[in-house]
Amino acid sequence: MGASMLAMAAAAAGMLIPRPIEPGTWIKTEDYPPQALRSVQRGYVLYRVVVSPEGRAVECDTVGSTALDKAVCRLIRERGRFHPAIGSNGLPSHG
Repeated sequence: MGASMLAMAAAAAGMLIPRPIEPGTWIKTEDYPPQALRSVQRGYVLYRVVVSPEGRAVECDTVGSTALDKAVCRLIRERGRFHPAIGSNGLPSHG
């Protein structure tokens, strides 16, 4: 199920999905993995993240397994902050 389909399903269930807080500050140029630089790796990283009720990334999965993928997930778990999902009961929830 795509991200927009998940958002629509969550909205239909009366839930609000997590919203990132300043995602442009999570990953910086100097975070580029040295081994990826040496082997001239570049591209896009598609990731899925699970956010705790406290707004922290507690799980991160990627489609690939390169140094870039691993670095992105590590940095999102370390630096990523979110407004948590809100369940149908109105309380913060995993999302």
